[in-house]
Amino acid sequence: MSVIVIGNCNPEIKYYAYSIPIELKTINLKSIFMYDIEYLDNATQYLPNKTKQSNYDDIIKYSKSDKESIINTLKSLNETLNIVAIIPDGEESVIDAEYFSDCIGTPSNPIKTSSCRRNKYDMQEKIQKTGLTSIRQKKCHKINDIFEFVANNPNIKYVIKPDQGAATEDVYLCNNVDELTDKFRIIMKSNKNQNDLSNKCCLIQEYIDGDEWTVNTVSRNGVHKIITVMKYNKSSINGINFVYLETRLIEPNDVPRELYIYANNVLKALEFKNGAGHAEIKMSSKGPCLIEIGARVGGGQVRDFIGECLVPINNKKYNQEVASIYAYCDQTLFDDIPDRYKLNTIGATVFCSSKNDNIIWKNVYLKNLLENLSEIVVISDIKYTYKDGEIIKKTIDFYTDLIDFDIISDTDDNLDEAISLIREWEKNIEFIAKEYDGITNNNWLIYLFIFFLLILLFLYYFGNKKIKKTIFGFPNIFLKNIFLKYIK
Repeated sequence: MSVIVIGNCNPEIKYYAYSIPIELKTINLKSIFMYDIEYLDNATQYLPNKTKQSNYDDIIKYSKSDKESIINTLKSLNETLNIVAIIPDGEESVIDAEYFSDCIGTPSNPIKTSSCRRNKYDMQEKIQKTGLTSIRQKKCHKINDIFEFVANNPNIKYVIKPDQGAATEDVYLCNNVDELTDKFRIIMKSNKNQNDLSNKCCLIQEYIDGDEWTVNTVSRNGVHKIITVMKYNKSSINGINFVYLETRLIEPNDVPRELYIYANNVLKALEFKNGAGHAEIKMSSKGPCLIEIGARVGGGQVRDFIGECLVPINNKKYNQEVASIYAYCDQTLFDDIPDRYKLNTIGATVFCSSKNDNIIWKNVYLKNLLENLSEIVVISDIKYTYKDGEIIKKTIDFYTDLIDFDIISDTDDNLDEAISLIREWEKNIEFIAKEYDGITNNNWLIYLFIFFLLILLFLYYFGNKKIKKTIFGFPNIFLKNIFLKYIK
């Protein structure tokens, strides 16, 4: 028996690259990696020497412009390989996975309702029709659409974002129509987002107050199980809203009961039948309200530390990714997953942002921080965005973090203390860099610009003087007729 994994993600994302095929082999399933040649074959800058493809038993290439031929190939392979599931390994693979699953009859979600599990606008419209709390919204293809929405929904805050996207990319909080039109132009000018999708329109929604939670689930034949609930902490960084600060595992008994009920109702309304679900929900003053949901594993929810924190299944560590494989492939293993997760320990991912773009990254900056953290918590993993010698850029979204820490602790107090140490380090990164000569010398460009600006002002001033003096031997008429020609 075989499983096909459709992957159009950056192959360097190790959570998808290695754990899926390894886990499939542990339950005696052959793994096949299937990818869109129009994406990966052209993305040579993302392909390291050892790509995710090398971890699979076989590879299938396909083109979205010729789906019929790949369907025939899959049907032919199914006769010999016995394909039991087609799994998406990222947001951009969801629709293709559901489409191909529908064609060859493997477990998935209904193809007729794919858009409400992928398109942010459609999912809100769908849950609104079922009576669940939803967000007021409008698709905007032109500026006049913005004016219309604001006129009908005055005196509130607004969120504008692409109708298809992930990881808070191009998501903005706005207070008025002027800010909305400005961000609309920015989003629509973007040729491609991180998921290789074009922004054909924007989605304007009312801003929902309250704490943000993520509910991660897996389903099999319409039976839903909660794998983790995490609480988000986001902030405004470098003028950009909704930048991640922290995602934290929450003890199941500390999760509001109405959040569980609402999340389960969302899954039913959007017809989640098989596989993973990653829902982001605000606990607002009006109760739980869906922000968005994806029919796939949560990007930050497959980290190794989560497997360390969850109580094992039959003495085996698991996370949402492993649980989704069970949901697709094995009824017995799925039944062993508890309906609601249990924790051995608690943990969090702490995202560090950069407010500087003149620092040379050096791993030595972390020396003292890591020593102090190790005395308080277990450091499960560190995700480095930069290599030694690279120039740090200002953080503007999830993809441009400075560095991320996965930490584990037995107590909330120790976790809080560790996070405080990380935040203090983050705040002082420029001073730490100075100690190790890690500041770039690009300030001379600013000084050079100011120097030339002063020269131009000097020439302009004296060139307009109605006097007969000369400057450095040049007559004033020369300044007027020659220098001013270029200045003006």
